[in-house]
Amino acid sequence: MNTSNTFQKSIKGLNFIQIILNHLKLKSLYLYHCIISNISKKIIIVFLFCNFCFCIDNIYANIDAWPLLEINDESTTILYPLFVKEKNFTMIFPFYFNTNQGKDHHFFWPLVKISEDRLKRALPFWLSEDNDFTLFPLLRQTPKYTFWSVPPMYFQNDDNFSAIIPFYIKNKNKLFIFPNIYRNKNKKKIKNFIVFPFVDYYNDNFTKSINYLYLTGNKISENHESKWFLPFYYSCIEKNLNSLWILPYYYRNSKYQVITEFFPVYSKTKGINHESLRIFNYYTEKKLNKKSKGIFPFYHYVVSNKGNNEKGYVIELFASLYKKELVLSENGKIIEKKRRFLFFSDELNRNGKRQFKIFDSVISERM
Repeated sequence: MNTSNTFQKSIKGLNFIQIILNHLKLKSLYLYHCIISNISKKIIIVFLFCNFCFCIDNIYANIDAWPLLEINDESTTILYPLFVKEKNFTMIFPFYFNTNQGKDHHFFWPLVKISEDRLKRALPFWLSEDNDFTLFPLLRQTPKYTFWSVPPMYFQNDDNFSAIIPFYIKNKNKLFIFPNIYRNKNKKKIKNFIVFPFVDYYNDNFTKSINYLYLTGNKISENHESKWFLPFYYSCIEKNLNSLWILPYYYRNSKYQVITEFFPVYSKTKGINHESLRIFNYYTEKKLNKKSKGIFPFYHYVVSNKGNNEKGYVIELFASLYKKELVLSENGKIIEKKRRFLFFSDELNRNGKRQFKIFDSVISERM
């Protein structure tokens, strides 16, 4: 019986690969030829992996070792996001996955995308539904504008802009001359003039400032006066603010809080609705509805009140390489659940939708 089941799962794996190949034949013979001729070894590896993954359907268990392994009645996940199998969704990332209810097919993401029987992406080219066309980095054409660039020349059909990059750029009243001159003026006078990094002058009738080498200078406005000689001295006087920096001591007294620091070992802040303390890399913070503590960069823990008798919990490890967020109801029921490892995320929202993200961009969404 086990041999028969294993054989049936192997047939499933073969059928899955055959579906992909047939789809490629029907959608793009050229793309199919390239895949067969250049990456046949990769397809064999994907087939073997698929065969293994489909054979675990008979394992009825509840295992949560995400992102390494997660098995339950609704889904199977192995080495997230490499393999995810659900009732109406299969992903072998980055070799293949589908989105938009099966209308969009991605092969070797992000190189190839086929949507509604049309080739939409084949990097470095881009074709879109709005007749946009890009030949990166030389040409970009849309119904609204066109530009071309053959370095160092650049062209755009906007009369207010002209450039010979990187030597010269002019846009209305602004002018840049390579390598370090910038000027911005109105009809009457110069508003901003920079010869980087030697001089930075600014005057807009309300504020006047001048910097020399960005180390010493002054700034004067109606309710503000400051002077500095960095990094040793800085003073600022405003209506409700006094601050002083004499290395390594820093003091700031405002209407809302008082800050005292001995850089870099000690920092204390006390305000109307918050309080924080840091000694070396240990820190605590208290706010009205939130408490946090940690040892940077190894551990960070937050508890907060979300309202409606809901509580939120956040745990981050090793400078946020791993992050887990939970929102629980009053009786401990999970309302939201977000897990992230490196730049891969798996999220369960309040509406029951589950999302797969990369760098916070939604790659796939399903119920």
